[in-house]
Amino acid sequence: ISSVGIVGGGFAGLGTAFQICQAAEEVHIYDPFPAGAAKASSAAGGLLHPFAPRGNFIWKGREGFQAATEVMDKLRDAQLFEEDDGFVRYGTQHPILRPLFAEDDNKSWLKTCKNYPKLAEELPRSEYMSAIGMQEPHMSANNIVGCVALTESATVHSPRYLQSLWKYVQLHCSKAQWHTSLCSPDDIHEKMAQHDVVIIAGGYASTAFFPVEPKVKFVRGRNLHYRINQPHLEAVSSMKRLSPV
Repeated sequence: ISSVGIVGGGFAGLGTAFQICQAAEEVHIYDPFPAGAAKASSAAGGLLHPFAPRGNFIWKGREGFQAATEVMDKLRDAQLFEEDDGFVRYGTQHPILRPLFAEDDNKSWLKTCKNYPKLAEELPRSEYMSAIGMQEPHMSANNIVGCVALTESATVHSPRYLQSLWKYVQLHCSKAQWHTSLCSPDDIHEKMAQHDVVIIAGGYASTAFFPVEPKVKFVRGRNLHYRINQPHLEAVSSMKRLSPV
């Protein structure tokens, strides 16, 4: 591929750039904010694990988590972060501790701990409170009915993670450019003429760039991959809240 244009510099856009930067001669990111400052992605909590809120696996959750850790391994090998600097933490030594505030949720998670003991472990409330430095009496302590330690998990500082992805792209593609200008639906065809491939990864705003039939509404836990009937333009949305009506 000679030239790729990516509309959106968040997780989806930079994740795509990360995957293709060694195969493309040029990678161009279009986002009005600099790397690490994308609106939704930079504000994300950065807690990664394959589970839904009630303890069941999300669709492709384990595959997605494995892919994420492979990316983090490559960033580490490229010396773009150090494991002990707190920017990225993953592995069994750094589990995510999840407090539970409803009995139904606690029961669901206890089943998960029983079925997948290597991925989730029940944690006594006292150990959880000690780990986070909370002491009784505390307003929140009285509401905690249980806790689980998610050993297949990772935490990342989202802005720095995005910046590291962009640095990796720059290391592997000498003609990587970031355009801090808003790419509107009106000029998308101009961008198509400039690049061999244009990828739209603008999250919630992606539908402004291409027609979608049937119309869509935003709901929780859905993804859309939409290919326009033009061989040189593929629109990819990473939106978590999109599904057909």
